[in-house]
Amino acid sequence: MKWLLSIVFAVLVTLFWADFAPVYKSLAYAQSTPTDASTSADENASEQKASKKIVACDGFGYVWSFKIKKGNITGKVDTGGCGVWDVAGTYNKKTKAITLTATNPTGGDENCCAVFTYTGTFNKKTKIGSGSWTNACGGSGSWSMGPC
Repeated sequence: MKWLLSIVFAVLVTLFWADFAPVYKSLAYAQSTPTDASTSADENASEQKASKKIVACDGFGYVWSFKIKKGNITGKVDTGGCGVWDVAGTYNKKTKAITLTATNPTGGDENCCAVFTYTGTFNKKTKIGSGSWTNACGGSGSWSMGPC
């Protein structure tokens, strides 16, 4: 009986959590962060250092990979169910203010919005940030991210 209750609870939590992801109009795939089991944490760290890319994962399971050069941000975000999107934005190193705008390469549809934007603060050294998000479908909420 306990295992049945556990399964029902997991399904309900998954359905409830899905309503908060910024990419979707009404539902989202709150999927786990994609990982490559063949890549160790040490290899990931050395790749990030060599390329000076920032890789961070947010509370929706999205994997962000971007560079900050002279306050401008370029990169990608893997949204899981809606694919990999281009990212552009700005960063102020003094105030740690960040804006990340992700653009759907397909232009969006009834399931995946065309654009969503994160605004808030982000610490480059710790890769920890938080703030608010909005999307082209009229959704909004809060976000947080940290090291993957």
